[in-house]
Amino acid sequence: MPVRIEDPNASESNLPGEITEGIAIANVKAVAEQPAQLANIQLGNLIQNTNQAQENAVSFQQTLNSVQATVLGKVVNMLTTLGPLEAMSAQQILTGNSVAQEIGALKAAVQAFQQQQSTSG
Repeated sequence: MPVRIEDPNASESNLPGEITEGIAIANVKAVAEQPAQLANIQLGNLIQNTNQAQENAVSFQQTLNSVQATVLGKVVNMLTTLGPLEAMSAQQILTGNSVAQEIGALKAAVQAFQQQQSTSG
């Protein structure tokens, strides 16, 4: 047996009672579902914002790792590349041999000359 909703303030209408009852039930259903729909929209926004924040964090971390790798490469290159003065100093400290010092001086002069040509050419 269907439940009938009667409105004492309603005026006479030409619509059958089942139709007005169906419209009233549909309106109640639509009003009742609105909080759930709004909660779903809010949850969707929250998930989207969280995902965007995580993507930004990963992107920042990748950029930082790239910068660190570049800096580390430059530092290693700087520490492992000996200039003429460092090569001559290491030769004198390690050997104390005059012939070796002369050879080291010649190598340092040649290396300095090559570096000067590579930077000017």
